[in-house]
Amino acid sequence: MKRLFNTLMLLTLGCIFTFAAENHLYISDFKIVPGQQKTVEIVLDNETPISSLQFDLVLPDGLTYVDNSLAKVTSRITRSSHTVMAAKQSDCVRFGVLSAATDPAKSAIKGNSGAILTIDVKADANFTGDFIEIVEIIGSNATVAEPVRVDMNGWVTNVSVDPGHAGVEEAAVEVRPNEPALLNVTLANNIDIVGLQATVTIPEGVSFTEGVDGEYVTYTGRLSDNVIANLEPVPGKPNTWTLLVSSLTNDVFEGTEGVLLGLNIVADGTVASGDVVINDIKVVNPTGVEYILDDVLTYNVKCITDPTGDGVVDIDDVYAVSSVIKGLDTNPYTDINGDGVVDIDDVYALIAIMKE
Repeated sequence: MKRLFNTLMLLTLGCIFTFAAENHLYISDFKIVPGQQKTVEIVLDNETPISSLQFDLVLPDGLTYVDNSLAKVTSRITRSSHTVMAAKQSDCVRFGVLSAATDPAKSAIKGNSGAILTIDVKADANFTGDFIEIVEIIGSNATVAEPVRVDMNGWVTNVSVDPGHAGVEEAAVEVRPNEPALLNVTLANNIDIVGLQATVTIPEGVSFTEGVDGEYVTYTGRLSDNVIANLEPVPGKPNTWTLLVSSLTNDVFEGTEGVLLGLNIVADGTVASGDVVINDIKVVNPTGVEYILDDVLTYNVKCITDPTGDGVVDIDDVYAVSSVIKGLDTNPYTDINGDGVVDIDDVYALIAIMKE
């Protein structure tokens, strides 16, 4: 292995020296799941023919190169055209691509863009994201009479983590005034999670109410009996609450997808429509490492006040009011003018609304 790199270095150092800004070696930004490994592509976009190549890969703490994972992308480097090697150094992993061609005209890496190599990297269970650096990039163009050394600028790759995603079961919720409704929060998690925190903003006219269990939050089977969810108002921020889900026993949330919990809300009828927004979502793994989810959850809450409850004021609503006037039905939403009596004036009020 050292022999390969020594050969490559002698080759490049003996070349005519030049810079080529049009040549780039890089790894695109990517996401990885903590505790898992991922295959990533090493891409070469080159205007200059590149025969041989050497570079160092500097990995952050918590991210490691998987031994023997180096592979050629055969559309650009065939089985016999080049030898590829990887050697762990004290502070990096050094890679080499050395042409095996005896004919200089056939020594270049094929093409001018795309991946030339793939490697696997593995993230520790507590990895929270960082950067990969590609440095000391030295290429050689040996397809010309006097081989030319081709230096390239270094590259920095952003490696972020993918712990999972929160979501909404229904983005639009229709409610009757003063009747409770449930806003379900889903969670698809790629890692073990023992806690969650988020900011919940509710519109004027909407408030939290006790559900069937007498709590603001309705639990699902994904949360053990030891898990408690609290909603606390944020001081100085009207209509803004902090949701905190945790347990003293560090119980892991069950499963990896589906509804996690529901928020019990009620609208007082003073707002026709408004959004409940959940953002600033953070989750915690069993060792206490915190991860931020990029998701912003929005529930449009529409308060339905027409007699039939279909959200449209039409002749069916007139019939509903008439049925109450005749004593054939009871309906709390037929007092259209709000005078406490359901009579012909409510029919006139409906007709006026229909004409608007």
